[in-house]
Amino acid sequence: MYANTAMFIGGLVSVFSNSDVLLYTFVCFPIPLAVCYAYCRRKTDDGRSRIKTALIAGTIIALLSVPLLYSQYSDLEVTFGKEHIEINGLYGETINYADIMSISIERQAPDTKKRTNGFALGHTRLGHFITENNEQATLFTHSDSCCIRIVNNNGNTIYLNHKTASKTLTTYEMLTHKSGTINSR
Repeated sequence: MYANTAMFIGGLVSVFSNSDVLLYTFVCFPIPLAVCYAYCRRKTDDGRSRIKTALIAGTIIALLSVPLLYSQYSDLEVTFGKEHIEINGLYGETINYADIMSISIERQAPDTKKRTNGFALGHTRLGHFITENNEQATLFTHSDSCCIRIVNNNGNTIYLNHKTASKTLTTYEMLTHKSGTINSR
């Protein structure tokens, strides 16, 4: 009874606070644990408890959730090479400076309408998305603050930012210097 109430209240708080981490913690994570608990309470045919199996399953579920939570709190990793920029991590990408048509700084990360092949948790959005203005884009965003918009010669649009605006602006300055391309809006 108390677990259901905590899960319900936690779920409501997570929805109203728009927090994916809270939603995962209060709604998604407890459901498999409840299944493990119910499984553990049943006895086997020979009267033994299933606690070991339930503990192993619970441990596996907890270990699988760690990468999701880690990616929520990690920041953008960018490496500047002689001829390219490399975006490291989940859905990483390498962009040759010669292939960049335009670079601009946006006031905020784009709102997304649909995730086509990506990961979204909180303000972190990694992978392929369709934005609210129906633009297909690759996002490497870690906050809703200012964002770098890169358009390649092949028409691909990439958005990237760090958790802080100052780091995003530093990356923008370095990128425009290395590529020699700028298109401010």
